[in-house]
Amino acid sequence: MPNPVYGGYDPDAIFHFGRMSSTDTALKNAINDLIVWTKIDGTWSKIKAIVPVSDNGPDSLLDLKGTYDASLVNSPAFTVNRGFTINEAANAYINSNFLASNLSRTSHCLFVYVRTSLADFGYLAGAGSTANDSITLQNETSSGNVYFYGDVWGTTSETGLPAALGFIGGSRIGNDEILRINASEANFTLTSSLGDPLTSGNVFIGNFNGFSANPLDGAQIAAWGFAEGLTSSELSNLRDRIQAYMVARGAAV
Repeated sequence: MPNPVYGGYDPDAIFHFGRMSSTDTALKNAINDLIVWTKIDGTWSKIKAIVPVSDNGPDSLLDLKGTYDASLVNSPAFTVNRGFTINEAANAYINSNFLASNLSRTSHCLFVYVRTSLADFGYLAGAGSTANDSITLQNETSSGNVYFYGDVWGTTSETGLPAALGFIGGSRIGNDEILRINASEANFTLTSSLGDPLTSGNVFIGNFNGFSANPLDGAQIAAWGFAEGLTSSELSNLRDRIQAYMVARGAAV
């Protein structure tokens, strides 16, 4: 859609087009829409990095903010407009090249978009050197749930949600955590200590960078990103915008 402020492509979209190899107009329009709507929603300024799937592998590692382009570890397979498939046997996953310590201990958000059912124990994303400096989205096959841990890991009463295809995002503001999977939301208030500052390690996508590495075998990941802590409505809006992008690319669940 035309940018209601600039009348054409958004300047940040134009900047990104200059870094892409693809010249596909429909793809450009979808990227422009994603950027424009997150600006309208007020989340663009809070987003630190956002990496959506493209029509080729290299472009699908480019951060729309232009700062944290990702790299592949052991070459996970790429499918056009669907993303990279994590392979546990080959130890194949994505390095976001985003330092968790770029986020505040008590104000942060981590999100992914998944195109396949989650049937294996492992990590959608994460990093940490100890339980108290970790940030992670973790799939638990024993409960069938996905959990978000933002700086204090392993709190037994933490609320999870049943694993599902689509948008999965966790946000923390103060001691309040939100987990959103598509239209479902769970909330939890931390009662333990705040933990340590977030690890200085890069956050891995489809794996955990640290003491508990475990690639989430078979997960096909079509987008990921990081932000300051987002409210419930902001996280919901972000999900809607990424979902609309996936619909435009024919990759929505």
